[in-house]
Parts: sequence; structure tokens; C-alpha cells
Amino acid sequence: MLELNDNDTTKTLGLVWNPRSDQLLFKVSPHVTEYLFTKRTLLADLNRVFDPLGFLAPVLISGKIFIQQLWQLKLDWDTVLPADMSQRWHNYTHELSQIDQLKVLRKVKDHPYNKFELHGFCDASMNAYGACIYVRQWQQDNTFTCHLLIARARVAPLKVLSIPRLELCSAHVLAILMAKARKTLNIRGISSQWSTFVASRVSEIQTLTEEMTWQHVRTKLNPADLISRGVKVKELLNSNLWWYGPIFLQQPEAEWPAECSFAPPSEILEKRPVQFALLVQTNENSILAKYSSWTKLVRITAYLKRFIHNTHNKCRERCIGPLSVPELKNARDVWIKIAQTDAFNDEIKSLRQGKSLSSHSKLITLSPFLEEGIIRVGGRLQRSHLPINQRHPAILPKKHTVTELIFTEYHIKYLHAGPQNLLTRVRQEFWPLDAMRTARRIVHCCTICYRARPQLFQPSMGELPRLRVTPSRPFTATGVDTTILWSKKPNGDQVSNLSAQAFLAALRRFFARRGQSAHIHSDNGTNFHGARAELRRYYTEHCQNNKTIIESLATDGTEWHFNPPSAPHMGGLWEAAVKSAKHHLLRITGSAKINFEELTTMLCQIEACLNSRPLTSQSSDPESFAVLTPAHFLVGGCLTLPPEPADGGRQNVPETHRKVVSTQDL
Repeated sequence: MLELNDNDTTKTLGLVWNPRSDQLLFKVSPHVTEYLFTKRTLLADLNRVFDPLGFLAPVLISGKIFIQQLWQLKLDWDTVLPADMSQRWHNYTHELSQIDQLKVLRKVKDHPYNKFELHGFCDASMNAYGACIYVRQWQQDNTFTCHLLIARARVAPLKVLSIPRLELCSAHVLAILMAKARKTLNIRGISSQWSTFVASRVSEIQTLTEEMTWQHVRTKLNPADLISRGVKVKELLNSNLWWYGPIFLQQPEAEWPAECSFAPPSEILEKRPVQFALLVQTNENSILAKYSSWTKLVRITAYLKRFIHNTHNKCRERCIGPLSVPELKNARDVWIKIAQTDAFNDEIKSLRQGKSLSSHSKLITLSPFLEEGIIRVGGRLQRSHLPINQRHPAILPKKHTVTELIFTEYHIKYLHAGPQNLLTRVRQEFWPLDAMRTARRIVHCCTICYRARPQLFQPSMGELPRLRVTPSRPFTATGVDTTILWSKKPNGDQVSNLSAQAFLAALRRFFARRGQSAHIHSDNGTNFHGARAELRRYYTEHCQNNKTIIESLATDGTEWHFNPPSAPHMGGLWEAAVKSAKHHLLRITGSAKINFEELTTMLCQIEACLNSRPLTSQSSDPESFAVLTPAHFLVGGCLTLPPEPADGGRQNVPETHRKVVSTQDL
């Protein structure tokens, strides 16, 4: 058996332990008189004291603060300290050697089955901050004992922080210590409402301390105050507050002092500025969200209005049969009103009350007015014989579902027209806001157009030929693909085969419809020799009159021109027309098989769409001139417009014809 005396000690886990009394001891040897103090020796002196549980935290924190002040002098590691600082450190180490008198009870729980609680304290000053935890145990005689369990001390950073921030850091240290003894507590407040420095620490404190409560303790009753300001060894040896905690922990909870209500000033709370955002959520019309086709939406609305009308009227007054034009028009007006109410509710109220619009309104430049509940573009065309949709088109809001459906419908209706052509067609009946962006977005989002869109390559453009810059009658100069040169008016025709006789017949039909051409140009490519030989044989083949195509045309006063080899830019105008025709043809037919009549009809429709394209860029000003198209040079107006009223048409045609004739005479 091992015999131990009262003063026999042993080292356990780096601590000096007296097994007989079950106490922990600390031993520090004093320095010799002629010992030289440097930064290196100071760190060695301070680390000689092994205190893993923080029992000596109030004493050791003074040495750590001294070393932090020494660091600001920027001395070398082996440079001897100035005399005054050496004397201060000598006094500190001499006082530290008295720690041998300290004896700490290792066992803080008298009985393993007694009920116990953990109580933590934290405090901070401008120099240091720290925390300590005590074990409060209930005894069988209804008394309580309290002992220090663990403590931690930290030196305040060199960067000056406010006292509230240092207090928060001390609470963070306490939360980490408490997490070692217990996993969860609770803390007031939401971390996201604070600044970044505060929020990060509050968030971790909330995570570490979920089930415990935090209370405020006065300075005189807070043992962590000894850590934040530091004490001498003699004070630590005789401090009951440090070793056994505040006196109220040894009393019943009913006798504890009331929690001190502390409201810090608002300027030191470091709350993150609160920014409010108002989110208005409107329930979209269920019918509008259900259908993606403008035509289907209008027809369903017309049938619903007919059903409501029939349920409120007698049998003789009920509407039956196919939908009529007025019914479809009323259904369209319903959705135009809904779209305008969603986007321009304030403007509608002002117009109904006869007030002027706000200066911030998007419609202020359009001189809007109300007609039958629809906002229309104003202007000076009230006395014009044009239809109402052209004189005063209805305004469409941007990014509204109704506007998107109308653009999509017109894009498909006019054979997947491009942005400019699409915008021209929509503006003949409506006035959408941010129209060009909407047209581009609809074309860009079209799946068929996206798949059929080739990779564009823009070569350097050459000089325009003389025929392109010389005014003349339409189709005076024509490309072999039947594209007029200077005014860009395509004309398409279909032939049954590629014989010279079939081509000459198609050319005769073209001359009969458009007039005789003085010059005809064609390609003379050299990429494929077989194609070149076939092309030359094609144009030199004898027809039924024993003449070639060129000879037949020369008899009628038409001169044929072959473009130079390897010069595709000289025929770029009609090649662009062919490309535009393919743009619509590929998107409409796809892989479908169509007969001769269907192809002829489709080519005529494509011709009408191409001849209705604007020749110039369009303005967003409602007071600007109407857009000019190639069809104006042929029939005096756009080919894709709906028919004008009979009374307005008879009065307007002579004036329109006069303007076109005057333009052609220039």
C-alpha cells in the first residue's frame, strides 16, 4: 500500500495535486536578482503558470495586459526592457510567487445525486474581458453550496472597442464555456437586427445557449469583474466572491436580488437600419392565366358574355350561331379595359374626374383620353376618316399578360414576323408602351424562330450600283429572284419545273402584273461547276419560238445582266429577299407536305407580309408620320391592314392615290 503524508503532492494533467486533502496547488519560483527581462523571457515567465481551468485568471490577466502594452513598443525579442518596465515586471513576478499559498478544492460536488445548477458570470472593461461559471448544489438541510468551476480571461484588442461590444465578447466567452458543461441556453433578440460585428456573436451565443436565461448582475456581485480589471495575489487568496461566487447563490432563489432593469442608450445598440418594402400581391385573373392564345381568350370571353346575355333575356332576344364581329370586338375591349385598369388605375380615375394627369405618369406625353372606358392616344386626327384604332389607338401597358398575348398572336398570324414588322402590325391597332423591347422579346422567346434563326455573318458592304440610287418606276430594274432593286418590293411566283419555258412563263406573268422591266440581273456563281453549267444552259435554252430566254427578252426591250463570278454582294438585295421569304416559309411549313395551290397561296401571303414591312425605323412619338412600306408604292397602302369603312374609304382613296402618284413622280 502506498503511504502519503499530508504534504505529499503529485502532478496530474499538468496540475499539482495533493491526494490527501484532494486539493489543487500552484508553484511559481521567483527570479534571481540579476535576471534580465526581455520579450522572450516575459512570455516564458507567464507560461510557466499552468492554469487550464482559469482559477488564476484575475491575476494572470494583469501579466497579459502588461505584455500587450510591451508589444506596442516594438522591441526585438532579445532586447532588454527599459528600467521602469523591468521593475514593474519584477514586482509582478515576485507577487506571483506567493501563489504557492493557494489551495483549491478539486471536488466541487459533495454528493453525486444532489441537485445542482450552473451559474455563469461575465464582465468587460477597456483592458480585458472574461467569464466564470459556478456550481450551485442543493444540500439535504435545504442549504446551498457554491464553488468555482471554470473561468476564462481575454485581453481587449488593440483596436479600441466600445464597452457594449466588449460586454458582448465576454458573453460570447461565457456561452462557449457553458456549452462545455451544457449544450443549450437562451438569449433575447434576433441576430439579424444587429450590425455584422454584433450579429455574428449573437448568432453563435444563441446557438450555444438555447435553454438558459440571461440576467443582469450588479458589479459588486459579479465575480467576472475581477477578471476584467485584474487583482493582486493576496486579494485573490482571500476573495470569497471569486472562489464561492456571490453570496445570493448560497441562498434560496426567492431571496435573490431582483433583476436590474437596464436600458442602454439607442445610439450604442448598433442596430442595423431597418428598410421596409411594401409588397402588393394581386390575384391574377384566372381566365387570363389559363389561356396563352389571344384569339382563344377573346372567343371564350365572347361566349361567356353571350351566355350572360342569354340568361337575362327572353328566347327571342337571345344570340345564337357563330360569334359576330361586334361580339368579338366587345370581348377584346373587355380585356383591354382590364389591362389598363391593372396598370393605369390612377390615370383612369383622374380622366374620369376631368383632372390632369400627374407629371410622373407614363401617359402624360400621349395626351390620353377616355372613350367607352378605354384609354386612347390623343392627337389632332379626330376629323380624319381613318378607323378609330388608327386615329386613336388603345394604350397597352408594358409587361402585361394581355400585351404579351397580343404581340404573340400577331407574331404568329403574320408568319413569325420580325420585330420591326411585328411592331408595325401591332401599332396599326394599339399603342403599346416600350413597344420595341416587347417585340424583340416576343421574337426572341419564340421557339420556332429560335430554332430557325441562322448564325449571322456581316461582310463588308460594297458601293451601291447605279440602279439602286436612281429613282424609277417600280420593277424597272429587277433581280432574277423577282425583287425590285431600289424600293425592295418582293414578288414571288411558283413554277412546275426548272425549264426555260417555265421560267419564261413566270416572267411573262410577272410583267403582266408589275409591268415590263428594263434590266434583269442574275447570279453567276462559280462555287459549283455543275450548277454554273446548268444555269448557263438554262438561260441559253431555246423555247418554243426557237429563241433563247435572253433573245426573247431583248425583243421586248429587256436587257439581261450576269453578275461577275465570286461577287455575291452584287446580288445581295434579292438574296436578302429570298432569305426573308424563307424566314416565314420555314416557320410555317416546317416539315409538312403541301400541294401546288397551297404553296402558291402561301407565297402570296409571304409576299404581302414582306411588302408591308417598314422601310424606315419607327418613332415612338404618336404625332410622327405613318410608316412607309413597299406596298404604298404598289397599291397606296399596307396590304395587311383590315378593310376600312366604306364611307371613310371612298373619301380617303383619291387623296391617298394622289400622294402615291406624287411620290412616284419625284
